[in-house]
Amino acid sequence: MFYRRFAAAAAILCLASGAFSPAASAPVTVRDVRFWTAPDYTRVVIDVSGQTSYSVRSIAGPHRVVIELPACAAAKSVGNQAVGDGVIERIRVNRLKTGVQVVLDVPRETEFKHFPLRAEQGRPDRIVIDLARTLSGAEVEKRAAEKRRVAESSGYVIAIDAGHGGDAPGAVHHGIHEKTLNLRLARMLKEEIERRKGYTAVLIRDGDYDVVWYKRVLKAREHNADAFVSLHFNGARDSRLSGIELYIISPEGVVDENAEAVAEREHLMQEVQGQGGVVNGDLESILFDVTRTNTMQRSALLTEEVARALKKEKDPPIPFRAIRQRNFVVLRGISMPSILVEGGYLSNKKDASIVAKDGYLRWLARSLADGIEEFFLKHPPAAENAGER
Repeated sequence: MFYRRFAAAAAILCLASGAFSPAASAPVTVRDVRFWTAPDYTRVVIDVSGQTSYSVRSIAGPHRVVIELPACAAAKSVGNQAVGDGVIERIRVNRLKTGVQVVLDVPRETEFKHFPLRAEQGRPDRIVIDLARTLSGAEVEKRAAEKRRVAESSGYVIAIDAGHGGDAPGAVHHGIHEKTLNLRLARMLKEEIERRKGYTAVLIRDGDYDVVWYKRVLKAREHNADAFVSLHFNGARDSRLSGIELYIISPEGVVDENAEAVAEREHLMQEVQGQGGVVNGDLESILFDVTRTNTMQRSALLTEEVARALKKEKDPPIPFRAIRQRNFVVLRGISMPSILVEGGYLSNKKDASIVAKDGYLRWLARSLADGIEEFFLKHPPAAENAGER
């Protein structure tokens, strides 16, 4: 089963060891314990100073999930936290002679999963615990109503992907977190899209939580989206770089049946499994589908129309820089026109001062919506594809 389940008994029901190997020298330190609430789960992330062994056990009466980190120490700044989001009541950090114990107090039987992540891209080694949310009847109906709204719409459906989120902040410069900016822009773009007759928008992420790349693709597919727009803001070591950039998947994104392509697929599957995911039929279709030439051509046309809309204004807040091609994983396996937008360089002081303003974000959202609308006016889907929705 994807998550482990609590039983009503007051005994320890599972003891699952993490994949980290014990540290060889100095004791590993628990640097921080953080949490994010998503629609379907609450994620707890334990930051550690190095790779270490850990174990997880579930206890009932009262219900709690206990993460044991033997031979570890906890930083002075790490302490108890109230959560109260319906999944976790509070997080407790116990400093024991044998190490550190992190306790998640939960109100009821809960399903959960856990996995370690190694240090990467400036982020430390982490232990991740995801606890599933039990949806109320009202929440289930609200989701069903949204799906019906999209399914019954007679026009085009645009999937809007706010990049990053939760423990994946994206670029951080001048006090601005990319994940927050992406979500602000996504909500504005949704408003702009739905002001246009015959258009419906779906937010892939609508809160401060991360959505793994393949689930972003799956959600767009589930809603039979006609286009996929992924929103980001750039960061670079060279603080002089400035401007808006648009990306489409590069020709290297087309999967050929050769050793290199097979190796890449295996790597992606290992990544999915390493983050606690399950490779099923839907995911295999993302990993193994050949990117259709027609989809790439339509993505290029979509990007050209968006670029044209961004260049309309004689004196734009931030100038358009370029259309580029890159094999972004979030654009893989998408069988619809797709584009990735970099709305400016947070690492550039002038860009950063502009992009944080609502006026700029609304201008950018309006320009993107204009380009999307123009694309569908000039390049409607072929007749044979029009009835798929």
